[in-house]
Amino acid sequence: MNSALELKKELESTFTDLTYPLGKVDDELTELHRTGYKRGYHCGFSNLYDYYSIVPGKLSYIVGSPTHGKSYFWFECLINLSQFFNLRHLIFSPEMGKPHEIYADLIAMYLGQKFTTLNNDQLDEGKEFVNKHFIVIDPRDKRFSIQDFFDQADNQQQKQGLKIDTLTGDPFNEFEHDMRDDYNRQDLYIERILGFVRRKADATGIHTCLITHPRDQQKEKKDDIWYYPAPTAREYAGGQAWFRKGLGMIGLWRPDPRLTDDNGIQYEANEVHVIIQKAKPRGIGKAGTIKLYFDTERWRYYEQAPFTGKQYARNILGESQFNFEKAPF
Repeated sequence: MNSALELKKELESTFTDLTYPLGKVDDELTELHRTGYKRGYHCGFSNLYDYYSIVPGKLSYIVGSPTHGKSYFWFECLINLSQFFNLRHLIFSPEMGKPHEIYADLIAMYLGQKFTTLNNDQLDEGKEFVNKHFIVIDPRDKRFSIQDFFDQADNQQQKQGLKIDTLTGDPFNEFEHDMRDDYNRQDLYIERILGFVRRKADATGIHTCLITHPRDQQKEKKDDIWYYPAPTAREYAGGQAWFRKGLGMIGLWRPDPRLTDDNGIQYEANEVHVIIQKAKPRGIGKAGTIKLYFDTERWRYYEQAPFTGKQYARNILGESQFNFEKAPF
């Protein structure tokens, strides 16, 4: 049995100092003072960039009811990140179909045309773009955990030599969730696993997106019409741990087109509200709501600009597309 002195030496030998006195980070502090907080990559829409940007190594959590466009909204963002910044993405999205079906959706969205209407030249162009920028994960009948999720990214980067810029898990409930270490309590498990996701994203520099559903919501009534309201940041399935642990949090909501807004204007059938519920770290954006519209012919989103009208995604930064701008907040 170890003596008290031996035990003390053993503990001292394994101790790691995790403190950061100011002098230890003075260079970084000085650089932050000089440059200010920085925005991340834009997703192609000027109205959205005022509120949200994609920062390497950070998180996006997206919530929305089924059929409200969560996956297609995020796929839109990923395609634009590839077109404007040459980013590569790893996607786990079993609800969107098998790998070839997901690739078909991505090709169709990239070309702005329904997949089955493409001619051979268009198909080749779409395949070349998608093959360069997207990799789909399919565990088939194997259990697939959050750890496995990040292992796939590690494998692509370390063994395959491919840089992975974003990692998408769609939806969260498709992962295997083992809560035995959390006394089978869902709230404790979500706190722990989302903390793990944050640390892995930060350590790898991979922007990580998890898409999920709202918990059971109560219908509301307006103009004699019953409808489900937009989900709040406290209504993620699994509880408020999402709100506590989240950095970038987005709610997607398709208002019932029979309803009118607060100004008495009827909602459009293809209208989607992108609700920025939380924007961290400082500088990536701010809370607020913007509107996008889904073009069912092109399979792409567009915004309604004040003077120019319908605007599809574009490189809104022009020649400075690869430079992070200084955030105004």
